[in-house]
Amino acid sequence: MTSEEEGLPSILTDPAHAVLGAAAGGLKKGISTTANDVWSALVGDRVRQWRIRNLVNSAEFTAGFLKRKGIPLDEARVLPDGEVYTLFEGASKAEDQTLQRLWAHLLSERMRPEPEDCDTTLCANLLSSLSPSEADAFLLVANLWNWVRADSEAEKELRKQYPYESDPSASRSNSGEPEAAYAALRKASMAKYEELTEDSSVFGTDREGIARDGLVSKGLIQTVEVKARGGSTSDPFRSGRQEDLGALIGKLDTEQRRRAEIERVKSEISEGPLTKRNEAGPVSILFALTPTGRYLASSLGICDA
Repeated sequence: MTSEEEGLPSILTDPAHAVLGAAAGGLKKGISTTANDVWSALVGDRVRQWRIRNLVNSAEFTAGFLKRKGIPLDEARVLPDGEVYTLFEGASKAEDQTLQRLWAHLLSERMRPEPEDCDTTLCANLLSSLSPSEADAFLLVANLWNWVRADSEAEKELRKQYPYESDPSASRSNSGEPEAAYAALRKASMAKYEELTEDSSVFGTDREGIARDGLVSKGLIQTVEVKARGGSTSDPFRSGRQEDLGALIGKLDTEQRRRAEIERVKSEISEGPLTKRNEAGPVSILFALTPTGRYLASSLGICDA
């Protein structure tokens, strides 16, 4: 007997035996009341099967991600033993499908023939700390941030094609073509927004606030207001579409009003949803990834750093 085992009960008391049996759905016939036998029968075998099932599910997601990235298995990187243990250990404990997919993202990124530098242990610890709701919320924020960036790039390209601000007459001579192009871009952008929020199992539920607070406390997301397209505007090429908290505060006249406005905005945003669609205005993305959140998302391959 090791020093760690000294003092541990060898025989379970009746109450302990009853509780363990009830929690596990009953004891099979023939199982004695010794602590080791109960552990092996109820915990050891069942936990082992549960973890293997979780790992297999995550591995199946990984296979799909590798195929999507065009990485044949015979060309995939062979991971060091320590990295294999860290990733398999974490993935085997993830029963939720979103968490399994996040572990699969990390594993598939590490299996690239020439992977990016990554602190696998840090990423594994961050993933292990997430609840299913937090994982879903984190994925939603990362996807929305990608959406905002892609939306911004698309508008920049549209402005190059129709340089309204630099030469208004150039746009007006196209008989409404710029406005039509903008409307089409806005429609496609909002369709993507609806798709992202509809795919989220936490968005708009009671769990959203709990997940939001959990991610904030873990330092993965932060409050920030980004205006994305979605509302009607008479002059889309002249209208501003992004405003962060710093820009808003900078417009205040006095230090006293500045401090009051900071607290008001922080309070309103921190208690609000992850994102909202305004009735007559653009979509507001109220939370964004922190540097740590961006590092994790980048390491998972779901967001550019």
